Amino acid sequence: ATVLDPTVAERLSRLARAYYFLADGHLSFELLRAKRDDESGESTSAKSIKETLRTAHRQGAAAAEQAIAAHAPRFAAAMSSGARLETAISLVDSPAAADALFWYAANLSRWALLMGIAEILYHKDRVFAVVERVQALSPDFYYGAADRYFGVYYTRVPVPRGDLPRSKRHFERAIRRHPNYLSTRVLFAEHYAVRARDRALFERELRAVIDADERAIVDVVPELTIEKRRARLLLERAEDLF
Repeated sequence: ATVLDPTVAERLSRLARAYYFLADGHLSFELLRAKRDDESGESTSAKSIKETLRTAHRQGAAAAEQAIAAHAPRFAAAMSSGARLETAISLVDSPAAADALFWYAANLSRWALLMGIAEILYHKDRVFAVVERVQALSPDFYYGAADRYFGVYYTRVPVPRGDLPRSKRHFERAIRRHPNYLSTRVLFAEHYAVRARDRALFERELRAVIDADERAIVDVVPELTIEKRRARLLLERAEDLF
């Protein structure tokens, strides 16, 4: 559908979200299995899956960028004129664009992580600016997506120790508003609890995810099912993480 008509923002955003879920909900687990089979992580299988992951996130970011342009022609014109995205993003002024903005940031940040430190440093300000715009336009978008991002972000920034109280506030706000969206609890455990050396919190949040009903939010049952799987794997690694 997007090939036939690449101007419909909603369809492009759905495509961007689909690429993200393909990578995060499926390919990432395939990569983990391949690395476990070969502890060096350098097997042909692992390298192939990692490249497929990169491609999915790159394509997701591209689709989302098209969606942003469809929502905001002035943004598209500014970018075509050579403006920096961090400046042009203020021209996106419709709350309906939060979908495209978030899946752009989510895919781009994951792609950069897979590429390495140079790409992470190059794109970090761009991703941050886009998520800030999501929060400004639609603070509760996708079950507190912006707060989830900032929760993770402030476990690392400022380097090297992060800002853990700020991180915790973002995570707790997202959980308070959307307690059944399990990804927030998983990220709270994986990033904040590990960084804060709080094993009790780590285990409590992950066990809450495992015990939760994945049908609690009907629009994201596949995503919640994946988070329960991720929680079990993290609990298995508790001795290594603490």
